[in-house]
Amino acid sequence: MMQNKKYLVRIGILVLAFYLYSTIVSWLTRYDYNGSGGLIYRLIGWGVFLFLLVRFGRKLFKGTTTQGPTRRNTDHGSAHWASFDDFYLANNPNKASAGLVLGVAGLVRPKQGHLITVAGTGSGKGACLIIPTLLNEPTGSFVVTDPKGENACITARSQVQYGQNVYILDPWGEQQRIGARHGIEAAGFNPFDFIKMNVEELRDNCEQVANLLVPDRPGDKDPYWNDRSRTLIKTLMMHIITWLPPDEHNFWTLYKMLRYSAKDWTALLLEMGDNPADDGIISIASQEFLGLEEAGGSTMASIRSTAQTATSIFESPQLRRSLETSDFNPFDLTDGKTTVYIVIPERYLETHSTWLRMVIGLCLSACNAKPNKRVTYMLDEFAVMGKMKDVQKAFAFARGQNIVMWFFAQNLSQIKEIYGEDGMNTFIGNAALLLCFGGMKDQYTTQYFSKAYGKTTASKLVRTHGHTSSRDSSSTTTSNSWQTYEKDLVSPDEIEAAKEVIFYIGEGHRFVHKKQPWFRNMFEGISHDHPELTKENAKIIKSGNLPQDGWHEYYIKQADPAPRVYE
Repeated sequence: MMQNKKYLVRIGILVLAFYLYSTIVSWLTRYDYNGSGGLIYRLIGWGVFLFLLVRFGRKLFKGTTTQGPTRRNTDHGSAHWASFDDFYLANNPNKASAGLVLGVAGLVRPKQGHLITVAGTGSGKGACLIIPTLLNEPTGSFVVTDPKGENACITARSQVQYGQNVYILDPWGEQQRIGARHGIEAAGFNPFDFIKMNVEELRDNCEQVANLLVPDRPGDKDPYWNDRSRTLIKTLMMHIITWLPPDEHNFWTLYKMLRYSAKDWTALLLEMGDNPADDGIISIASQEFLGLEEAGGSTMASIRSTAQTATSIFESPQLRRSLETSDFNPFDLTDGKTTVYIVIPERYLETHSTWLRMVIGLCLSACNAKPNKRVTYMLDEFAVMGKMKDVQKAFAFARGQNIVMWFFAQNLSQIKEIYGEDGMNTFIGNAALLLCFGGMKDQYTTQYFSKAYGKTTASKLVRTHGHTSSRDSSSTTTSNSWQTYEKDLVSPDEIEAAKEVIFYIGEGHRFVHKKQPWFRNMFEGISHDHPELTKENAKIIKSGNLPQDGWHEYYIKQADPAPRVYE
């Protein structure tokens, strides 16, 4: 559109120049412009006009053509960068304002489809993607992992203003520690309350929690110990719910049971043998464990030891308190008006990731069981949760349940190590959009994305020299020619070097753009002679000021103060 306007302006300049020329000539010779004498001068004027058009037309119209009518050479590869408009419409065909923010002011995605972001530490994934998305108008419910508490600190009040029911799971009180001003009290969530909501699925729900507490880990060679410890945890949870009073339906009860003395442990197994619940499943399992106990040896001790390790996170008094009661129901997520922040300090990411995995897994289970409005899972530091079959299933099938998965990893090597190459490729194959932050140092990741972006056809000027000589004379000739060749659309080295941009691939396009943190005006650092600036904005920048950035100003208005200063 801008190019067309420039074209029309330049046509107008030529027409006006000719008109002035012919008028001046006519006036100077005192001939009537519309008379017979004026015809001679008009012919002269047209001749001069055509000469100038041929002589200077190319310079005058340089840069006004577009790529549309020109055939792109694809002899060696057809990969190319999409324009902003094309990429925008592919993600937001109806030009909606609500949706996920993709790192660029105004680039919003309301569409269905999973996303994967790969970004190194300190690259700005929170400032460019997570926080602006949570400051923007939502398209449904959110479940957000919050490793430092910043997401909730900055955006929780904004979510409330949008009419969301906001719950912040914050066992260690990070919101208070970093001075959050949203005024929302920390919420509790006791998985036992969720598990026993459907008595008919008690066994399946307990098994799911057991699988979340004892996940498969890379390098595990003998699954027996994990499998048996899961069965033990599942059976104990079923016994707690069906045999003990409600005030003991919590993980602290489970923790203590697994650490009973030999005498009390045997008594517990005998007690479980008398439990008729669920068609006697608890009784049958207890007899199996009692048999292993009576057989002697280390088998039962090893099974208990594995289960004890899995439940050691419940030694934390802060975590135990947050698991005593429930302030929110995971089934509420499907109402499209609920936002849950799961806050965990960075220092506990490795040691207490089991709790994180359990909350995410149960929320996914609820959304799968009763799908309704859209629920978006924004899983920062995804790799620390280890292998999660629930997430794998969600990537493969959850679009039908109106679930959007968006996970953030530091590099693809992490995902490959945990899920294997086939698992990683399954994630990528089911993602509608991949984002890779420039500055990536992991070689495997840069090579993977470079290959994914494909090959393009490039050209180069080749100059050849020839020399001929004879007895009487010699001559030298030089010729120039353009040759095409294959090259990466973007090389691994270019991905590593481009620290200020985000690379995108998806929705049929490859796209690259400078990243824009929510707290920074989009015109910062742009020179007044930038070709895409309007004259008005160029003038403002030249005067030493910044033009108005509506998105930036909106984010600033919506956000609460950050717990630290961004640079």
